Formats: sequence, structure tokens, C-alpha cells
Amino acid sequence: FVKVGSTQTTNEQGMASFGPLDLGDYYLVETKAPTGYTKWATAQKITVSTSGDNYNSSNGIYTQQVTNSTGFNLPQTGGAGTILFSVVGIALMAGAVVVFIVMKRKEPNK
Repeated sequence: FVKVGSTQTTNEQGMASFGPLDLGDYYLVETKAPTGYTKWATAQKITVSTSGDNYNSSNGIYTQQVTNSTGFNLPQTGGAGTILFSVVGIALMAGAVVVFIVMKRKEPNK
């Protein structure tokens, strides 16, 4: 329910209040996502009307629930095994170079 030029920050329960609003279409833009959640790529269209389950006719309050997505988790990198794998890899490459040099020296000269 963002009116052009209006900014709100959600409270601890993730709720924000705008108003009073005229009936019509509004666009909600998320400028910062909570930790662990993905920020919306596009604005969310909110249609404020007096019909439907979102409007409480007794108090004139329109509520709209929006959801945040956690997106996807990337795997951890640089764990404790990284150094061990690097050392073993370097030792194997060094061993291959030594075997190559020894085999070259054993070849008869042409």
C-alpha cells in the first residue's frame, strides 16, 4: 500500500501501516529485505477496494498480507578441508613432474 512518495518501515512483527488511502491501485516496493530473505525484484501491485476478504467494513481497515522468499542457499566454500585438498593436489602434481623427468632421462638419445 505505498502511495507515491510515502515510505514506511515494518515493525518487529513485519507490519506497516499506511493511511488513510483512497480506493485504487498502489504499488509496494521493498527497498531492503530482512536478513535471510530475498528482496523483491519488482513492485507488488495492491488494489485497495471495499470488496473481498481484505476489507473490514466495521472499522474501514483494508489489510494486505505479502510474503517474503528466502530464495536459495548457496553452498559453503572454503571449509577446513580446503587446505588439505590443496596440499594433496600440489604433491600429486609435483610427483607427476618428477615421474615425467625420470622417464625422459631414461629414454635413449636419438
